[in-house]
Amino acid sequence: MQVKKLAAILLTSALFVSMVGCGKEKGIPEAAELADYEIVYPEKISGALHNPGMGWIALEEQTGTGKMDLGASGDIPEVDNIGIQTSWDMIEKSPGNYDWSLIDETIEYWTAQGKHINLRICTDSLSLPEVYFGAPRWLYEEPYNVGYQEMAYSSAVNVSRVTDITDPVYQEHFERFMQALSDKYIDNVYVDTIDVRGFGQWGEWHSGHSFADMDERMQTLDYIIDVYAEKFNAKGKTLFLSNSWDFRSYNEDGSSAATNGLCAYEDYYNWSSLDHIMYYENGSYRRDGGAGNGVVKYGTDEKLLADFFRSGKKVPMCGEFYSDYASLSNGTFGMTPVEGVDDILFKMRSNYCTAMGWANIEVANIVASSGAEVFNRGNEKMGYRLATDFARWKKFASPGEEITVTAQISNSGTGRFCLEDHHLKISLMNNGAEVAGAVNTEIDLRTVINGEPQLSYTIIQLPAALKEGKYDVVASIVDQDGNPAIRLGQEGDYDRRIYNLGKINVVGNTSAAKETFEEVSDLTAYEFKADSAYTVTFEYTPSFPLSDFRFGSNEGFVLKLGEKELMRWQDVSSETSYKTVTFIPQANGKLSLYGTGEYEGKIKAGKAYIECGKAYGETFENYDFASYESAFYPLFEGDAIMEEEGINGCSPLLTGDESHSYNDLLTSDPNVLRLKPNTAYTISFDFSATKPGGNGAYMYLALNGAESKDVFAEWYNRPDEGVLRKTYTFVVPNEEEMTLVFGMKNKGAYMIDNVQITEAASNAEILEGEDLDAVNNTIPDFTNKAFKTEGFESCNHNNSVMKYGFDRLGTLTTDKDDVIAGNVSFSSEMDPYAVPFYYGEVDCWIEFSYSNTRIISFKPNTVYNISFKYRVKEAPESIKTGQMGYFYMMFRSSSLGYGGDSMQITFGTEVTTEPYQVMSVQIATGNASDYYFVMGMYHPGVLIYDDILFEEVGELQPWTGYIDFETAGLLESNLEGSALTHRIVELASYEGDTQNEFFETCGNRFLSVDVSGSFPTIVKATSAFTGKQNTKYKISFDYYVVSTESAFIQILMRPDEGYQGDSYAELFRLAVFSGTGGHYESFLQTADKSNYRFMIEAEKGIQILIDNIVIEEV
Repeated sequence: MQVKKLAAILLTSALFVSMVGCGKEKGIPEAAELADYEIVYPEKISGALHNPGMGWIALEEQTGTGKMDLGASGDIPEVDNIGIQTSWDMIEKSPGNYDWSLIDETIEYWTAQGKHINLRICTDSLSLPEVYFGAPRWLYEEPYNVGYQEMAYSSAVNVSRVTDITDPVYQEHFERFMQALSDKYIDNVYVDTIDVRGFGQWGEWHSGHSFADMDERMQTLDYIIDVYAEKFNAKGKTLFLSNSWDFRSYNEDGSSAATNGLCAYEDYYNWSSLDHIMYYENGSYRRDGGAGNGVVKYGTDEKLLADFFRSGKKVPMCGEFYSDYASLSNGTFGMTPVEGVDDILFKMRSNYCTAMGWANIEVANIVASSGAEVFNRGNEKMGYRLATDFARWKKFASPGEEITVTAQISNSGTGRFCLEDHHLKISLMNNGAEVAGAVNTEIDLRTVINGEPQLSYTIIQLPAALKEGKYDVVASIVDQDGNPAIRLGQEGDYDRRIYNLGKINVVGNTSAAKETFEEVSDLTAYEFKADSAYTVTFEYTPSFPLSDFRFGSNEGFVLKLGEKELMRWQDVSSETSYKTVTFIPQANGKLSLYGTGEYEGKIKAGKAYIECGKAYGETFENYDFASYESAFYPLFEGDAIMEEEGINGCSPLLTGDESHSYNDLLTSDPNVLRLKPNTAYTISFDFSATKPGGNGAYMYLALNGAESKDVFAEWYNRPDEGVLRKTYTFVVPNEEEMTLVFGMKNKGAYMIDNVQITEAASNAEILEGEDLDAVNNTIPDFTNKAFKTEGFESCNHNNSVMKYGFDRLGTLTTDKDDVIAGNVSFSSEMDPYAVPFYYGEVDCWIEFSYSNTRIISFKPNTVYNISFKYRVKEAPESIKTGQMGYFYMMFRSSSLGYGGDSMQITFGTEVTTEPYQVMSVQIATGNASDYYFVMGMYHPGVLIYDDILFEEVGELQPWTGYIDFETAGLLESNLEGSALTHRIVELASYEGDTQNEFFETCGNRFLSVDVSGSFPTIVKATSAFTGKQNTKYKISFDYYVVSTESAFIQILMRPDEGYQGDSYAELFRLAVFSGTGGHYESFLQTADKSNYRFMIEAEKGIQILIDNIVIEEV
């Protein structure tokens, strides 16, 4: 039910000058003209800015030759940073010998594309399917004998090896390695973020080696952090420590070590030494489990990130996704992929985030599958997004005069601008050349965060010899060398990073213009008048030492007007800074600035710039949403209620209870608060969250029209962050009766109070801007390589016809002893330590190479000839049982799954003695257009192959229902099989016993099958036969069992889709014995699936002859 009285639309204009509450005008006061000033409001624009010190990180996993993407999937323009994921083990293969080649190759390629580098080198444990060690394996061997434990982490990772990092031998070599790493990369300006990955699984600071007791745990983790901090103590390098909670429950003495979000907050950060890195100037955090629907705990790891951001420490943070794009898309974690992005950005306040999908090839795949909005959204909100809300300066100036350019700078990003020695510069330009300018070092852009813009006052000395004329007033953010370095979220020169604000007229003589601000030397001495609207920008110097910071403290610095607290904050920088605050005093009074608790006596007030004007103000005392005079009301009952114990007396409490929705909760009445078209406004308000936000939640302000919605402000704060003052500037589009809306994206609740709205001066100009076009990745086209010999000479899986297989198993080799042709060959070799822990079960199927579906595609129901050179270096063998295995190849459909697999072609059961062998075999695809080629092994072995070629032979022949092999081969007869196990035999040349009725009916040719293993396939029809659903078939054939390990063979119809379990409707088993045979006949009924295939399987190994196969529909 709507609660605003409809009669409100009958109010007359007399209402706009009526007085309420504290004596302010009802309605937004008409702004005066500042005739002597140019005033501009640049429109904000959307689109990726690609600034330094922030952005998506896509991983290049240095886990084997050729596995770096290096542009094979495109240059991923959505991503500004490349994360190099590898391990100490993969770099220092033997003591003191470092192989940096893969890292250097990656850095060289990606920095040439303008990317920055994130080092994430694990020095404890890195468990990936193809990687087992983090620390070098030689450390566990003689003569070092460093201890370790093998621990289960999850069903995805069976066992991982975690190192005893308390061992002095480990620590000695760890320090040497870290020194070598630092010597190699500390001076590389592109390497600007380094992960502290020295403990636990993936270096994520959890699931590591157990400790004797809590003292040993904390001391050791402190030590690991100290080493990283010492080796990378350099300007421009940020250290990220994962603030994950730990899966470990107990230390060895039985004391609790569980920091799983259920422990006390202080125990959580103390027990894992998370607070220790805080005390290093370049120390920060990353959380590697975002958007996981509760993986990040509200009371511990999420709180620490919020406390860190609130501390005012001027270094960035980093996030990472718990899961992938597909899982978020199907709702596994209760949010969409874009909501997952929002969940990380708003709750972690991160400047950086490992890209969804983690690796850059997955970024390319997500973009290619219409998922670019995920990365575009991140590039819109991640980190910082600075812009000029408005600027003003005198219209006329004389040569030699000082002019002041006032500009309000805001940040609509969720993170913090963290680059040192970067400042606002205002320049006067003529035809693109600077004639005057000044760098404003007063405003510290690192303190400009979402909802807390700052006013700046830049004084420019005009040259005495400056010629009369009109000059451009230009804003930029310059680096330590004075060069424009940062792109702003407003119209401007994107490439040069300069932003034209308007013109100034330089003339011979000018009359004095009234100043728009007053500068005072002592903030606390100024007397503020009741019912006037003030904007105060004040200087302060904190002296609170970083070493005294404590997580969880709500103490800090306070600015008060009389007894009313205007703002509260923390600042551990000890650097002089400025803040801007807006307020309307209800009584005359002065400001006071002081510290509370441990911050007491740790702040000094400086000068201030004070502006006074008119504004609409609302304190919500004695407020009635249903009143005709109320400026705000809830759209529906319950969306907003008046809370008596609010922020400062009564306050509206807004509650959003719909997930995946924009919950418009409190709207303005256009008859009371008229928002003029094409006009700029600034709104300030007190804000306090009362309920944690749900998945992907954030608060917002929007302009709603009859046919439009413009969300112009988005922010998120936790209930334990207290009361905050928010300020946002917006431009009303050319539409009448727009309303201002407070809302909640997804679930959450908050209060607002002391709303203040200021209209831009009547002569202000809106500078229109155009949004930046999204530039998204395009995967390079390598399809010209299809159906040509692939020799792997590019040494890159992602631009080769064949690439790594399941879990990135399989690698390219350049070892001269292994290479078959050219300089590179494909190898199935796996880390021998990783094999038993990932694939050590008895039935061990390892698919180590797949065809690259980006490059080659296969037609349905078509025969292909596959040829390649190969060498069996190690025959497949079970690690646990010693059972010998084999290599195999086949076609598989992504949509049909295993049920649509072509019959396995098996080979390579013995080591190759010659340099190589040549394989040439024909295999048919089934009834789907998404088949890919699979090479695998039953049990681990080493196969080297090269020069693989796919050639199309032709479509399958039509199914006749009768197969006698008299004139056709195996595939021509529409049966799948391998030349190694299936062959057509001439009766005249058959050397076995023929004293059986089979040989009386077999004709001149028959099929001989010799297969082994568990339930090997004897006969499988190609997709030329497609059994109908709910249909009975008569099956008959002649057979003779030469020899068998099987007790039976089974005859069945199996659908291509979902063959597991009882998906076949009927199955008949025929007992078999060596030296027996005859004629078999039965009926099979299909079920309600489609595309059934006729098959005969054996229980175990069997040698059998088959002929005269008849399949008839009954």
